[in-house]
Amino acid sequence: MIKTEDLKGFTFFKDFGDDQIGVMAGIASREKHPGGHLLYKAGDPADKFYILEEGKVFLQMDYEAGPYKPVIPIVVDAISRGEAMGWSALVPPCIYTLGALCMEETRLITFDSAGLRELTVNDPAMGICIYKGITDMLSSRLKHTRMLLVGERAMLNMMSHTEYA
Repeated sequence: MIKTEDLKGFTFFKDFGDDQIGVMAGIASREKHPGGHLLYKAGDPADKFYILEEGKVFLQMDYEAGPYKPVIPIVVDAISRGEAMGWSALVPPCIYTLGALCMEETRLITFDSAGLRELTVNDPAMGICIYKGITDMLSSRLKHTRMLLVGERAMLNMMSHTEYA
């Protein structure tokens, strides 16, 4: 069983009241996976939402370079202690949009997607907190992705303007 105190330190729960955190703790469980374990891949049914307690998880997408070339996994983000992942578990059609690969031994706090969705319907105040946590998480991830893209574009721009003697 997960204790309320176990959840209080995570950013995802910063806007939750003590009673709401207690409800979340009541539906949470723990998982432990070795490095190299694939939690899920893009296209899988999103049946869990995760908070990373320990370890590192790479979120990745598959790049298909062509019909006769191997699929190349591309790391989109690295999830570390305290961060959440698996927002697709709460947003229809509830299908993961990226893969999640444990890069080292990983401990996760998990929430069943059906249970979370039921909470958002039965307790609108809880739903607001949950979806605010999801939007904060997505906003942070989008900001990170934009920084990577701008950095990549800047590097390409510098390279295209460099003259070689």
